[in-house]
Amino acid sequence: MSNLNGIWVVGEHHNGALEPITYELLGKARELGQPVSVLLVGNGVKALAAGLGDYGADKVLVADHPDFAAYGTDAYGSWYGKTIEQHQPAVVLFGATSQGRDISSLASAYLHTGVLNDANALRLEGGVVKATRPIFGGNALTTLAGDAAKPQLVTVLPKAFEKATAGAGKAGEVVELAVDGAAAAKSLIKGFLAEVASGKINLSEAEIVVAGGRGVGSSEKFGIIEDLAKALGAAVGASRAVTDAGWRPANEQIGQTGVTIKPKLYIAAGISGAVQHWVGMKESGYIIAINTDADAPIMKAADLAIVGDLFKVIPEMIKEINAAKGVAV
Repeated sequence: MSNLNGIWVVGEHHNGALEPITYELLGKARELGQPVSVLLVGNGVKALAAGLGDYGADKVLVADHPDFAAYGTDAYGSWYGKTIEQHQPAVVLFGATSQGRDISSLASAYLHTGVLNDANALRLEGGVVKATRPIFGGNALTTLAGDAAKPQLVTVLPKAFEKATAGAGKAGEVVELAVDGAAAAKSLIKGFLAEVASGKINLSEAEIVVAGGRGVGSSEKFGIIEDLAKALGAAVGASRAVTDAGWRPANEQIGQTGVTIKPKLYIAAGISGAVQHWVGMKESGYIIAINTDADAPIMKAADLAIVGDLFKVIPEMIKEINAAKGVAV
């Protein structure tokens, strides 16, 4: 049994509001039987601390500094590593998001420990984290164990747990953490910053997602996917083949090593539906697949499979959508 104590929830925020994954992590942390702290890092984030006590946080740890205004992978990773090493929490929960995966991996290198990635179930046994995650395309589960002698870092899949609800009746002590200037480094994740600046719909939280695969043909032709997404008010996603080819940013990748989504409607155009992709979108409410190959795996799994050229099908879809909305075409 180690002397480490407490669970930290790494809060994610966007445009002055906490992301749903923060409340999901907080909801699970409350069940693990240790004091819970939410960690907020950024510029102007102190205001987000208000009310977190009522959601179950015993403390809110705030690192509010102008140097954290822009996300920088080296700076953030180094600061997180140093801060976790200094305070020695038993468990640190990150969202399995682009930012959460980035920070946790860098912090783990600093701490000389590992990360239990993509958990969809968690428990504590004698101070040891047991994290269950899907493998083999979601056809099996495996349970990984942490090392209780060190802070145990865990990334948790979005929507794996229910959100914390208000009513805990706590004030939640706010503790300001020191920022030593390490955050001044400016090696930015350009894809992440571009997404934040653009105000695009958050892929992991979107109710409608339109994604394109290798069948789109090129980055220049991806505009047709964006056009359909715009007509539907949807987020844009992509297959791993597309992001590997550099046609779209990595934070749009849907799949086991990308973003996990659970929209009410998922439209996959030119995506074959390999197992890696299927794991990231199989919880979608209604799946429409557009592909020239009637035997593609995703066509067999879709609720509606349209066999055809996406460049002929999608313009007709957009025309019908706009007509239904009363938009002149």
